[in-house]
Amino acid sequence: EEIPATGALIRNSIAGQCQTMLHPPVSMLGIPAMKKVAREIPRWPEELGEDKAAKCLLQVREYLNSPPGSEGVHLTAGRNLYIRFLEEAGPIAGLDFSRAISLLRESMATVPRLHAAILQNDLEEAAARLRHIAQAEEGAFSELERIAGLADDAQDA
Repeated sequence: EEIPATGALIRNSIAGQCQTMLHPPVSMLGIPAMKKVAREIPRWPEELGEDKAAKCLLQVREYLNSPPGSEGVHLTAGRNLYIRFLEEAGPIAGLDFSRAISLLRESMATVPRLHAAILQNDLEEAAARLRHIAQAEEGAFSELERIAGLADDAQDA
């Protein structure tokens, strides 16, 4: 069996990530999940009780800190790894991912502020930071979808 060209493999990989982030099969994945959590996080203590809310916030903090990089890079939510992939894959596939990379860097730069807001139990600020991350990432993955020629396919689905 013939292996597809590297550019096609890169586009396929990006298509999968765009699907997960923009059009996930369930609402608790990707950008829809970020938006949902941002809407709900300020009400968690009231709705869930302090103990359950604290456990949920711990889960959010653990997500933000994973995976820690081999160089000890923390609080990236893995965005540094995807940025590195895009930086390497773009020239190979002949695609310019610079705008998407910029938006992902913006998202990644907001993660420590979200983490700090959670630690300070400032849930309104945490919600605002999470909304900002969701907006930046929606822009990044929409741009990737467009570049990879997937936007028309996603709208037809």
